Amino acid sequence: MEKRIKKNILIGGLILLTVINLTGIGAMFFMRFHESVPAPHSRFQFMKFFDEELKLTETQKAKFRQSHREHRQNAAPIMENLRQLRVDFLNEVAKTEPDSLVLEQIAVELGKQHTKLKRLTIKHFMQMKNTCTAEQQKNLSKMFREMETLKGHQKKRKMRRHGRRNKNNF
Repeated sequence: MEKRIKKNILIGGLILLTVINLTGIGAMFFMRFHESVPAPHSRFQFMKFFDEELKLTETQKAKFRQSHREHRQNAAPIMENLRQLRVDFLNEVAKTEPDSLVLEQIAVELGKQHTKLKRLTIKHFMQMKNTCTAEQQKNLSKMFREMETLKGHQKKRKMRRHGRRNKNNF
């Protein structure tokens, strides 16, 4: 009798663990592939997104495209500088004896580059805003807030997934 009870408990435990594992796997797939609001990824989608939401005139579309093009051209070298500074930072930290002065200089330069990029973004957003009518400006402000909220949620989701995969690496 005792053997039968142990066997039933073991089978029940295995069934329970299987259900828990399948539920966890299903939740991971749902979290990974579920996207509540699609974000514009290409230049075309970006411009189409603004055009549809703001109902831009042809003149406004041209101004938006020009502003966006200038912003991307001016931001590209800064983005490359930031990428290289992050590589330099990681290379310095990986050394047997990292130089804290070099790390401090990299940190200061990263800050300067981020400031330049934010100033360009402000200029770009102001050009977009100034192109819009008063009603469009209200919608544009709302869109900016929604995009930032979405971006924050995407970062959190990405960090959660990344943290789960790598939590045993430390």
